[in-house]
Amino acid sequence: MKIAPLLAAAIDELNIVMRKSLGGTKLESISSTINYYAIGSAVASMGVGIIPGAGGLAAALAQTGFIWATYVKINKELGISMSKETAKFLGGAVATNLITGYGALMVGYVMSGLVSFIPIIGSFVASAANAALGYVMIYSCAVIYLKLITKMVKVSGTMEVKDKETIEKSIREIMSAEDMKSLFKEGGKQFKAAHKDGSFAAAKSKKFCTECGEEVPDGMDTCPSCGHKIN
Repeated sequence: MKIAPLLAAAIDELNIVMRKSLGGTKLESISSTINYYAIGSAVASMGVGIIPGAGGLAAALAQTGFIWATYVKINKELGISMSKETAKFLGGAVATNLITGYGALMVGYVMSGLVSFIPIIGSFVASAANAALGYVMIYSCAVIYLKLITKMVKVSGTMEVKDKETIEKSIREIMSAEDMKSLFKEGGKQFKAAHKDGSFAAAKSKKFCTECGEEVPDGMDTCPSCGHKIN
């Protein structure tokens, strides 16, 4: 899948800060990682979308594991040292600011919950909406995270994670400077591209852990990566 413009721009900014140490293969790998976890989030969100009235909230909760999992994998590809606890903190901070700062996302989650009350077709519509939200959320959080890294990373590959207040201020500054509407649209286009190339259809038959975002083999009721119980 071709790297979309806003994602490509975020990666380029980071590459400059890291003194252009990121080769083409690594850049493509970062894009593939984001797409992989975004698709996993879409599948997981679609699965919980059938819960009448609670589908939107359940979908939002299901996406949290995919956000920090994306961050951990990006860090590994960039050679940045960071604990999972820190990645979870950053993921939570970005997601919270996204949902509370942009009414379109909140409305999407609320509407999917309301639509799910409609017999038969409501569950179908809610599942489809939650799948799209699941992809767009991880995609947007990943782009914002790349910009956040750009602010904090050092050439040595270490990242200075400051106090909570400073981090959240940085996140808000990034979102204020970013054309978030265009970012959401770009995420939606990438989700459509995943539909078109068959990668989303292929993932629909798989199970993904909502705690760490990893694929869970058939027949297993616990995630082999983190031990989370799979419903």
